[in-house]
Amino acid sequence: MGFWPGKYVIGLTGSIGTGKSVIRHMLEQLGALGIDADTLAHRVYARGTTGIERIRETFGEDEITQDGEVDRLLLARRVFQDAQAMEDLERIVHPLVIDLVNDLIVRAPQKVIVVEAIKLLETELASHCDAVWVVATSPEVHLQRLVQDRHMSAEAARARIDAQLSQAERIRHASVVITNDGSLADTWQQVSAAWENTIPAKFRKDAPISRHLTLSLGEGEVAMARLADAAELSGIFSNSGTLAGEDPIRLVSRSTLFLLRIDNRIRACLMWNAENLVACAQAFHVNLALPVDDVFHALVISMEVEARRRLCEVSIFPRMEKDGFPTEVLIELGYKPVILAELERAAWREQAQKTIPSAKRFYFKPLP
Repeated sequence: MGFWPGKYVIGLTGSIGTGKSVIRHMLEQLGALGIDADTLAHRVYARGTTGIERIRETFGEDEITQDGEVDRLLLARRVFQDAQAMEDLERIVHPLVIDLVNDLIVRAPQKVIVVEAIKLLETELASHCDAVWVVATSPEVHLQRLVQDRHMSAEAARARIDAQLSQAERIRHASVVITNDGSLADTWQQVSAAWENTIPAKFRKDAPISRHLTLSLGEGEVAMARLADAAELSGIFSNSGTLAGEDPIRLVSRSTLFLLRIDNRIRACLMWNAENLVACAQAFHVNLALPVDDVFHALVISMEVEARRRLCEVSIFPRMEKDGFPTEVLIELGYKPVILAELERAAWREQAQKTIPSAKRFYFKPLP
């Protein structure tokens, strides 16, 4: 029996820039609950928490902003230059994160949980997991990604890699190794094969939701997009002002898309993301021959149901003021118009900014 009876918990790790979050999201698409322990760490030292008081006691006031939040940029700069400071920070943060992860796993309706943590193997969390998955890349690809995607200098990237547990040491502890050097389609194949071949069938019964509905044009079904939908989505995106030019494989791998099918054809989609216990909508596309309000209502409800399954606290939409956007549907469903500063928690504000960086105003709804 595992540490969490009735659950199969995957510890997902790998060095910075190897693509851990992409693998976690693929597992979410297959039905797992994804937990990003590194992002959740920000919550345990948010304003008003025990964590921030311990940071204040250990590091003083220099890393605390006027708003009473930790200045993560200053704190990171300090701990990456001082090994003892890093050790002190980890001694504060790791136990609090493990407590939060434990709470989420216990409450999760899903039977398969994937916990992404860059320092998984350095904590007791690894010993509690049923399997350890390691994401690996070649040294050349690894360096290239940090330089291109994280905008690091080659020297800084090498220093960051060298400061972490080596890839060889991670692989030595791995139950599964995902090589994330090639295309996203290749990575999907590896993840799907590992899902089928290494996770006991009794834990894989959970499937993401699908919803049937009746529209004026006939019976429809809302379901989560799969990689097999990429070719059809490509044709739809080419005609969408919002999603034109986007790579559908990349979107399906990194975001959640709910699709509405009528007569086996995709007629509408809602793209959103669930990170840090926050559900954020990113784009909406619908065939204008459909009743837009009814379709949008069905897609939003589907998003909320799945967001609750992923233990999200809130649902957030950008305020799209263009003609025809069904704003009234959001109001009817209990969303309130807000600006960024009116989002109460730092985690909500940060996720809204990260997911929808161009948006200044939002529609917001708690998900109790």
